Order: sequence, then C-alpha cells, then structure tokens
Amino acid sequence: MVPFLDDHKHYDTKAVSKRVASLTCERDGIIFGLELSVEYFIFKFSKNRKPDETVYILSDCSRAVEIIVKRLCFAIRFEVFKRLAHLESALSELNVKIVLA
Repeated sequence: MVPFLDDHKHYDTKAVSKRVASLTCERDGIIFGLELSVEYFIFKFSKNRKPDETVYILSDCSRAVEIIVKRLCFAIRFEVFKRLAHLESALSELNVKIVLA
C-alpha cells in the first residue's frame, strides 16, 4: 500500500500469544495484512481509485500461505474461518484482488 503523505498513523497489533508456534504468528500476520487492506480501501482510499486494485502480501512461510489460501480446516479455528470469510467478502465488494506469495 502506498503511504499517504499526510497520514502519520501507526498501526499497532497485539502479540498472538506466548509460546505459540511460529506458523500461528505467520498466519495471523497475513490476516492482519488483509485487515489493513480492507481498512485502507474503505477509509483512506475511497476516492480516485481504479475500478480494480491488487494488493500483494508477501510471506516467507509457504505453509501459512497454503493454510490461508486452501483454508485447511485442521490448521484454522472456526473464528479464524469467519474472519477470513468476512475479509474475503469485504475485499470482493471493494474489487480488491489479493496476491499472497
């Protein structure tokens, strides 16, 4: 996402938890990126935008990418499924394509 010149907002996030697998942290980081994308396109970039946008989210954890893309049920709790479904719906309505690599 291109930063705004007049936007000095910093985004903070909480720790996932203590003593969790790195895969959980990677997965939640991807979800955080999706949430920021929705916020960006809804609140910050609603005017003068292209009809279709593409956001690239890069991760060095191929397993986390696979879990998000394929929605592997053994690796995702139900509330995470719901969050992903909501984000997918919101991004689809905004005509934002996500490339996760």
